[in-house]
Amino acid sequence: MNGHSEGTTQGGYAAPGPYAQQGFPQQQQAFPQQHGYAHPQAYPQQGYVAPPAAPVAPGNTLSILSIILGAVALIVLPPLFGIAGIVCASVGIKKGERLAKVGLAVSIAGMVLGMVIGFLVFASLS
Repeated sequence: MNGHSEGTTQGGYAAPGPYAQQGFPQQQQAFPQQHGYAHPQAYPQQGYVAPPAAPVAPGNTLSILSIILGAVALIVLPPLFGIAGIVCASVGIKKGERLAKVGLAVSIAGMVLGMVIGFLVFASLS
């Protein structure tokens, strides 16, 4: 055999073959070799703390809907649209919407004035 011991083992590893010494410089390992599953730690472990969330301002969706329903109640089917506007405004008040009280007032006014206008129109037709 060439004087090389290709089939023998040294310390549990196969001995280098005939191409092991080709004159390339040996590279040093960036991290020392560790046994087991431990990973090298380049930086110390620190916990991440998220910044506190900003409070979310409630929207005005139900309030705007109640204003629209109150305006519609002035012209068409005052009891139906007026009550729907009052319900939307009430839920908006419970949610803390900024325009909910305005929506409640517009819905009540639209329902009452719509019923008065409807009564006057039907009374004049008779």
